Amino acid sequence: MSFERKSITEEEATDAILQGLLNMVEEQWDHIGPGFVSCVESSGQLVPKIPFVRLNFSIAMIAVNFRAAFDLFERTQAERLFGKMLQNLEARLGGGTGFEAVKNTLIKYVEAYNAGILAIRNPLHDVAMLFYYKIGLENLRLQVVDEPYFIPDPQTIAYLSQSMTFFQGRWELLLRQCDIRLATQPPEVPPSAGS
Repeated sequence: MSFERKSITEEEATDAILQGLLNMVEEQWDHIGPGFVSCVESSGQLVPKIPFVRLNFSIAMIAVNFRAAFDLFERTQAERLFGKMLQNLEARLGGGTGFEAVKNTLIKYVEAYNAGILAIRNPLHDVAMLFYYKIGLENLRLQVVDEPYFIPDPQTIAYLSQSMTFFQGRWELLLRQCDIRLATQPPEVPPSAGS
């Protein structure tokens, strides 16, 4: 049995990744949310408003996946895909300050991911750390002997970075199923349709 790959445009690809991630976060939040709440509560902090947390988690996962495009595609195509994703988000959010805030947050998550790579550590750890601060959580005061120090809650960071791994690889999955036409490529016409 042969499997024929579907040919899609870059716009269709970015929309599929973006909508797929938004749907995944929505569908999986019932599994992720309770563990997150438990971690935050056990650290003695107040749990931020869940819609705000879920929105930031979605933005972080979009950033991680669109950053991955730079590892899978030629730079010019990856930049185009990233630009198309921003256009898609702008259309969904109606532009304005809301879109600018989302765009800036998205770029910060990409920068955090890149910082993790450059430091030769799990980049999701850096994304989880930024997420931790973006949603308003604070450092914990710990003490070693008589020296206090402040760090983000390690349990919450570990839980977040582990949860984020589930959302990686959306481009790889799409590329197994589809061929993405470059912006300059015309759609393929089946041989029987041309005569």
